[in-house]
Amino acid sequence: MYTVGNQAQTVFIVYTSDDIRGEPVADEEESLELRYFALDALPEPIFPPNLNMLAVVRGKLN
Repeated sequence: MYTVGNQAQTVFIVYTSDDIRGEPVADEEESLELRYFALDALPEPIFPPNLNMLAVVRGKLN
């Protein structure tokens, strides 16, 4: 909960694939840039709530 009383929830949707084709295209309204990253080469900093989700995904892929 934020100090002004607002609440937020985060929903994680994860897709994994070994077959990626093409380049993602940003709509330039909500996203300025989109890129693919290998799971072991994610850019820092990683939003702390995402760390648990990443640990689960890494465990399922190993």
